[in-house]
Amino acid sequence: MRAVARLQIETLVALDELPDGTCVAYPVVDPSWASAGSEEDALTELRLVLSEELAEAPPATVARFAIPPDAAPLALEVPLPEPELPESLRRGPEVRFDAVVVPHEDGRWVLVPTLQHTIFVGRDEPLEETVARELGRHLRAVEPRAFDRLALLPPTDHRLLRVSIPLRGPGEGPDRGFRQLQRDLVRARARKHAAEVLDSVATRLHDEAALAGPPIVGAEETVARLDALLGGEPRHAVLLAGPERVGKTAALKAWLRGPGEGKRVYGTSGAQLVAGMSGLGQWQERVARVLAAAEELDAILYFDDLRDLFDRSRAGGGVDLAGAIKPALEEGRVRVVGELTEEAADLLGSQHEGFFQSFHTVRVPGADAQAGRAVVDARAAWLVEAGGPDVGEGARAAIVSLADRYLPYRPFPGKAAELFDRVAAGAERPGVALDAAHQVSGRDVYRLFSVQTGVPEFLLREDRSLDPERLRARFRARLVGQRAAVDAVVDTLCVVKAALQPGDKPLATFLFAGPTGVGKTELARALAEVLYGSEERLVRLDMSEFADPLAAERLVGAAGREGLLTRPLREQPFAVVLLDEIEKAHPAVFDLLLQVTGEGRLTDGRGRTAYFHNAILILTSNLGATHRLGRLGIRGEEATPARDLEQHYAGAVRQSFRPELVGRLDRIIPFAALGEDEIAAITRMVLDRVARRRGIADRGIGLQVDDGALDALARGGFDPAYGARALRRHVEEALVAPLAEVVTGLGAQAKGASVRVRHRDAPAEPNPLKRAARGELVVEARSWSSEGEAPSAGRAGLDAITGLRRDLDAWLQLPTIEAHREQVRALLAQLNAPRSKKERARSGAELARLQREHHAASALWEKLEAARGEVLDLEELVFAAYFEDERYPGAEEEARALRHRARMALLEVILAGDRRDAITVRCEELDEGRTLDVWLATLLADLERRSWSATLHLFKDGLRDDPSWPADRAWGPPRDPAWVAEWLARKERDRAIVLLRVRGPHAGTLLSVECGLHRYIGIPPRVAGAHHLVTRLAMRDTLGDADWAHPAMTPPRPPPADKLGKRRVVRWSDERPGQRLPPDYVHVPLEAYWSPPNADELALRDLIHIDLDPRLERADLYVAPLDTEPAEGEAS
Repeated sequence: MRAVARLQIETLVALDELPDGTCVAYPVVDPSWASAGSEEDALTELRLVLSEELAEAPPATVARFAIPPDAAPLALEVPLPEPELPESLRRGPEVRFDAVVVPHEDGRWVLVPTLQHTIFVGRDEPLEETVARELGRHLRAVEPRAFDRLALLPPTDHRLLRVSIPLRGPGEGPDRGFRQLQRDLVRARARKHAAEVLDSVATRLHDEAALAGPPIVGAEETVARLDALLGGEPRHAVLLAGPERVGKTAALKAWLRGPGEGKRVYGTSGAQLVAGMSGLGQWQERVARVLAAAEELDAILYFDDLRDLFDRSRAGGGVDLAGAIKPALEEGRVRVVGELTEEAADLLGSQHEGFFQSFHTVRVPGADAQAGRAVVDARAAWLVEAGGPDVGEGARAAIVSLADRYLPYRPFPGKAAELFDRVAAGAERPGVALDAAHQVSGRDVYRLFSVQTGVPEFLLREDRSLDPERLRARFRARLVGQRAAVDAVVDTLCVVKAALQPGDKPLATFLFAGPTGVGKTELARALAEVLYGSEERLVRLDMSEFADPLAAERLVGAAGREGLLTRPLREQPFAVVLLDEIEKAHPAVFDLLLQVTGEGRLTDGRGRTAYFHNAILILTSNLGATHRLGRLGIRGEEATPARDLEQHYAGAVRQSFRPELVGRLDRIIPFAALGEDEIAAITRMVLDRVARRRGIADRGIGLQVDDGALDALARGGFDPAYGARALRRHVEEALVAPLAEVVTGLGAQAKGASVRVRHRDAPAEPNPLKRAARGELVVEARSWSSEGEAPSAGRAGLDAITGLRRDLDAWLQLPTIEAHREQVRALLAQLNAPRSKKERARSGAELARLQREHHAASALWEKLEAARGEVLDLEELVFAAYFEDERYPGAEEEARALRHRARMALLEVILAGDRRDAITVRCEELDEGRTLDVWLATLLADLERRSWSATLHLFKDGLRDDPSWPADRAWGPPRDPAWVAEWLARKERDRAIVLLRVRGPHAGTLLSVECGLHRYIGIPPRVAGAHHLVTRLAMRDTLGDADWAHPAMTPPRPPPADKLGKRRVVRWSDERPGQRLPPDYVHVPLEAYWSPPNADELALRDLIHIDLDPRLERADLYVAPLDTEPAEGEAS
């Protein structure tokens, strides 16, 4: 025993925890000896390996591993060089390096395991400064490339542990301690192999990252039953049975957080168990390995849907997963937890009674709205603690109310928790503005729910009224005629708004009856757009394709196939379902319709339920169209009365459909034939859509269709058999084809051209740029200026707004803007990344910093998105006015104001990318023009608005009124802006040479772009051209003694006037009347230079130019002579 105690050393072992929970253990003196696995397994294996290796090692090696007890850890932040970048930008991010300080007789040895580098620090040298300097020198010497730098990033968790290593003497056999280490190693390796097997087919649900999240409330009873079945020595199988999203998985998670802490749970599925197993016996071998691994680790196998085990059997191939698992369950060798809905549990339990006899069933019933509110309150409190937005009282009440009303087919508390999570995620998404900063209100919840579901806010909120007349106008803007049909749809929406519709049926069930091509499908599309925000919410099925005996099966799915009707409703329950020509469907389809119209749901072939409670069901039919009272086609002078038409179609429907289905229809809505006025109006609508097409709108082409051409299109496009449906095809052939020929033939001349469509008998355009004819129509193009004609006021406004939209789309593609968008996404990803308890405890300040950065970055992005939304809205309004031959008053002025707002939002984003808030510049007049009287004085007057502060000095200031100011300096004492403004305004003064030190938001960047020569022509007293020069001296506003003595501080002599006129300028303006100026000239009057529409617009122009020119770098803006050497001391 004494020999064993004598042959034992202690060393320091670094234990790094990776993001997936794996631990890597290695000695700090030699990181090449590393072991990975769980903490216990990694340390056991490392101890045994070191014990074996050091037993035969030389004494010097053993001594190197023996770390004295007074060794201490050290952590340093060192910049990581990036050799791929330009030299001026090579200072990369700071990375933490963990080291160990080992005291020595005359100094300290510092071991840096990550770099496998050792540094000696003398007794009198500063420890951290010396180590940081040496590490920086080492990194610059090795120049690690991008891939190598990944290995230098710190782990999720880093600890230093003191570990005892037993050693054997030469020739000694293994002692009891060594044999125990060997047994531990064998067991550790077996457990490690078992964990690898389970990791290959499952996900660890017991990891801290998987268990992270909001608190789970209201599941205490279920958790207690789980603990009774899973917490003891017997290995049981448990079936959690309950509705979808009722909280079955949450209950298991709560057990793992509480009584089941420390247990291993691996989530898997039938698909994962058999993935890639195609050979004979392969899947059986894998299942056996998985079961053996779970038995070795006493791990729980978790299946979130046990139906998957049986689906593999039905899919063919002889894969009976349930049968392969059953023996292990019966023998009590493994623990299994599975989930099923109650319906699926009853169905499968009767079909596979032997398998389910091994399970203990735990029922998880649904809760009430009060339980849902408790869950929402708990999640809201947790979200605030995690640095997320505050979901206020009104917002939480709105969440529970919306879940109760619009998700009646889902159970509490799951539906409330799911809606809360969606609202919280939406509130943190870029582009979402809250009523109050960092707090989600009830109005925010309604708005976010409206965006996610498409249901308009006026239907969701009790405080929003519904104007039936305005709603009718929206429908009639898309649907010509059919007033009775529109009125019926609007009446139904009023019922929905008042919440008077039955809660267990679709929102409404209509039958649209009438001839082809009169607007039945168009009204369904309009209803989807109005009610759910997009025509994509229309689920349209042609019932002529479902006339066979298998039609019903295809609608609900079977044999592993998705149902053509049930799938889209499960994925998006807020929709309009259109079953076209329902009379052609197979009788079995009508049986399904009875269930949909009666219960508001359908169950697919896999037992999953699709709910129709938030959908509108529309059936269309042509029954009775060929025998109705009016004649087919365009109506004559005497149209059929609406009441008689409704009775006619209702009689036809009752004769053909089963009474129980007819009785469940909310309305039978008749559609009348179209008259001449309606056909002409539809033609105008089709032409309006042609004018909005990208090829016309983006080129700014004005499309004018004469009345004769419109009449010809209306006549040629109407077919009595197909109604207005043939009109669109006719317009494509008779108008769009020759229009395309003209546009493509114009080439560059198409931009801003005017295209006229006339009847072939109408007078021709003189000297058109291009002409094409097709049938009765002739298409002719001319430029606006071909006859000295200017575009109309409406056309000018349209050109202004479409040009702005194109420009804004181009600006959003700028590299700096793309980088900002990615920054917002990256910050959001970091905030939402799963974190262990240790990480959350350590990184509270880091999370707060990320939250602040994300809020600031997303606020800037929201301004850009809001500006783009305004542009699109204005473009739509101006388009509509223009093509209806109406004026949109003030369109040009509104477009100009909107352009400025959008550009200022763009400037904010660009400035945020490389923030420079301080600068020192020299401003000097180069002639007697006295331009600084205005240029500098207006800047000083604008300081308060910009939140800038400034300190100024005059060169060779004659008023030495500050005795503390050094007398040998050429620059005078500091002056405030008001003093300098008064001095500039003096009638008699010297040539102004002013040193300007400024600090404030983005002052460094906005004044950097002003550096250079400024020229102003046509301004008294020097009309030929007055000049001043702005010189960048330092990208800071503090100056030390060495700075004041720097040669760059001395202004040079002004150049002669003849040479001054030839020098390159950064800013210039010409106030002389009647001058021909270049196209890119931006007029900036000197007296208003520093107002936002001027100086900031010029700054943005320069920054965009730098962003787009690959030869230029933003860093070149900030090169200054005083920054080449560090300043010593600061001026007062």
